Amino acid sequence: MKRLVSTLALILVTFISNAQSCPDENHPHVIDLGIGLKFSCCNLGASKPEDFGDYYAWGEIEEKAEYSFENYLYGSHDQSGSQTFTQIGDISATQYDAAYVKLGDSWRIPMEADVKMLYMECRFEDATYNDVSGIKFTGPNGNSIFLPFPGNKDSNTDNDYQGEKGEYWLSSQYGVKDANFLRVKTYRYIWVAYGDRYIGRSIRPVYIDRNGLHTCPDSNHPHAIDLGLPSGKKWACCNVGATDPIQYGEYFSWGETKQKDTYGYETYAYCHGKDGDYSATSWDFLGDDIGGTQYDAAYVNWGEGWRMPNLDDVKELINNCEYVPTDNNIKGLVFTGPNKQSIFLPSGYWAYLGKLADVTYNRQNHYSGYYWTSSQNMDYYYQLGFGYVGNVNLAFALEFNAVPYKYYVHEPIEYIDVCEYRNGGMNIRPIQNVTSSMEMAQDNATPASKGVFSIQGTKISDDTRCLPHLHPGIYIVNGKKYVIK
Repeated sequence: MKRLVSTLALILVTFISNAQSCPDENHPHVIDLGIGLKFSCCNLGASKPEDFGDYYAWGEIEEKAEYSFENYLYGSHDQSGSQTFTQIGDISATQYDAAYVKLGDSWRIPMEADVKMLYMECRFEDATYNDVSGIKFTGPNGNSIFLPFPGNKDSNTDNDYQGEKGEYWLSSQYGVKDANFLRVKTYRYIWVAYGDRYIGRSIRPVYIDRNGLHTCPDSNHPHAIDLGLPSGKKWACCNVGATDPIQYGEYFSWGETKQKDTYGYETYAYCHGKDGDYSATSWDFLGDDIGGTQYDAAYVNWGEGWRMPNLDDVKELINNCEYVPTDNNIKGLVFTGPNKQSIFLPSGYWAYLGKLADVTYNRQNHYSGYYWTSSQNMDYYYQLGFGYVGNVNLAFALEFNAVPYKYYVHEPIEYIDVCEYRNGGMNIRPIQNVTSSMEMAQDNATPASKGVFSIQGTKISDDTRCLPHLHPGIYIVNGKKYVIK
């Protein structure tokens, strides 16, 4: 019996020495588990690995005395008494991410894909650390982290299931009223669950590896990054709606300037039809290029200094830059220009015929990025004597598949000038708005002569923005002769 007790004591001492890899007591530390992902050594608000830390409602950044729907910042009752919720999407590395806000921009709340990697690539076991029960995860390199069982807080200050299970918030919504979290109970019960967003749960931060992601001089985003492109145009360091290059930003239907909860035919401002009834829809023509207009989300939200890139801008970026997938836990492509400066485009996926919250699952299970251009799908279909023959329901987008090198066999950019339905929600990466050097015709013509005509008098378009796409020749623009060389 004495020998058995000694053996158990030896096992306990061994676990304590290897439970985590903190070099000192100045927590939190970055623990590299050898899986391409680095976690904090302790919970947010904790001062050591076995502490429970603070509790947060999902999307809130302050701990509070009581957790209920009535005091949840992103929930309310409508006039009928039904609960309504603000749809936030994915909160990783945003103003809704308590880890990002509290610890700085080197940390974020975990995504669902992060914790799946944790329990799929690490060895895990029941453990007790300084008399606190939890789960120990050991990576392939031998480093470990310890997740205690802090339970959760619901409705009052009492802690439910403390010492029995752990519930750790993840970055993604689930449906309208819930969000995903990691539930750990024993080594046999570790899974991603979902529950009410207003309940207080713990957060175990993930380290943001920014190596090679951007070249911003400071944190005052957005910056105009000079990539050394032939045109001299500069690209923004981050997406519209983002305050950091690694953030996805907001999602816009083409021509709209605000993010919304649902994307479809019925919710699109410039489409007249019903969801699912493709044949009974009609589309408003906004122009062949909406850059720098009231339909440009970059121009409207960021001001005159910015605009959406057009198809030619995107082609210039691709043809003159090297682009490679990231090899860390932030999915996306790094574009490096001729002058060795870089920008990072995260893989934001897209919202199509569904709710904004639905993007979360696709974004965490795919490496695809979807970015609108300002170009309508005309494919330069201005032909003398034939007028406009394009599809006004489609617009050009940059789409890529940023699968890491060890997984992909094709070029990471699969589509350059692909067209998508305008009612879908995509990200937008602006470029600095440079005034065109093209001499435009004076707009003092009579209504009958407004527009672009061939020299033979055949009307080509009502919109003078078709001019950059016309063949060399002589045209009549708003009643005046115009030469394209």
